[in-house]
Amino acid sequence: MQMHERLQKAWLAEGRYRTTHRTLTFTDQGLELGKGTLLVKFIQDQWDRRSLDIEGQEERILALLSVAWDTPMPDGILQHFHSASRALSKGEMVQACLHLAYTGLQPLDHDSDSFRLLFIADGFLEAGLTGNEIRKAWGLGRSKFRKDGHDVSGEARDDHGRWVEDGTSGADGENTKLDYIRQKIADALQNKKAIAIVGGAADSISRGAMKSLFRDFQNAHPGVQVEYFTHDEGSRLSAWLNEQSQLNGSSDAVAVVGHSYGGDTAASEVADGTKVGALITLDPVSRFPPNLKDVTKNAGTWINVNANSDNADGKDNGDTVAHWGGKWGRDPIGSATQHYNANIHHTGVRGLLLSP
Repeated sequence: MQMHERLQKAWLAEGRYRTTHRTLTFTDQGLELGKGTLLVKFIQDQWDRRSLDIEGQEERILALLSVAWDTPMPDGILQHFHSASRALSKGEMVQACLHLAYTGLQPLDHDSDSFRLLFIADGFLEAGLTGNEIRKAWGLGRSKFRKDGHDVSGEARDDHGRWVEDGTSGADGENTKLDYIRQKIADALQNKKAIAIVGGAADSISRGAMKSLFRDFQNAHPGVQVEYFTHDEGSRLSAWLNEQSQLNGSSDAVAVVGHSYGGDTAASEVADGTKVGALITLDPVSRFPPNLKDVTKNAGTWINVNANSDNADGKDNGDTVAHWGGKWGRDPIGSATQHYNANIHHTGVRGLLLSP
C-alpha cells in the first residue's frame, strides 16, 4: 500500500483526534504544532537542564513549518528557535515562549487542512524522506540545510534570501512563481508527439476555459498531434491515447492535460490503466477521485496545480463552482511527481499552458 494512503488512514483513525495546537506549543515531549506533530524534541544535559534538539534537525523543522503555513520558510527563522532553546536551558520558559513569538507565525485556522498535511509530512520524514524532498513535493523551495550536512548556501536564492529549486527564483513575486510552474509544465510536454486536452464541465455547455484555449495551444505546438475532449468523453480519450502510444512506439511520447472535471477524467483514465508519459492536472475537481496510487503508477510524470484562489486578485465564479464540485486541493501531494499551489483563479490555471 502506498505510504500516502497509509498515512491518510492513520490520520482518519487517530491523528485527527489528537489535541490541537494552533501555535508553536511546549509539551512534555518538546515543541509541538498541529495535531501532536513534534517539531523538536527536548534533550537534557548532565545537569538535567532541558533544551531543544535543533542540531542536525534544521532541514526537518523548516520543512514542517513550510508545510504548516504553506509558504517557504526562511532559514533565518531558526535563530528564534535557538534563542528559545537557550532560554529553556536557563529555566526561563516565559522568555522561551517570547522568542518563539518573535517568529511572527500567526495561529493556524481552526478548520485548516494544515493539521492533516503536517501529520502526513511528518510520516514521510519518519519514513526516510528529507526535509528538502518534502518541500520540493509541496512546491515550497528548499533550505540550505541537508540531512548529509552539506551547505548549499552558494546556490541560487531569491530576493528574500530563500533557497529555491533548480536555480529558479520562486518567491520574489507571484508572477515569477507562475512562470516557474509554466516552465515545468512546458518541460514535461516537451518532445511529446501527441497531447490530449480535456476540458471541464463548463466546456460541455459553453466556450469554456480549455475549449477557448485549444486552438492557441495547437498553434503553439506545430508538428504535434493535439486533440480536444470534453470531460464526459473518457472512453474516447483512453482509446485515442492508446492509439497514439502505438503509433509513436511508446506511451512516453503521449501526454494528457485536464482542467477541473477534465483533470479528474484524465487522471481516472490513467488510473484505469492508460499509460502516458506526462499527466498535467490543472485544479482538478470531482466528488470521487480515482485511486491516486494507480495514477502515479501509470504516469511517467504527473504535475498537479492547485489554484489557491483565496490569494488571487479579484473574483471568479469558477472558484465557487470548483469548491462545491469537489476540488482536490492539496490531496495529490505525495502522489503527484510535482505539486504546486498557485495564487490564481480556477479558470486562470489554463494560462499556465501558454507563454504569457
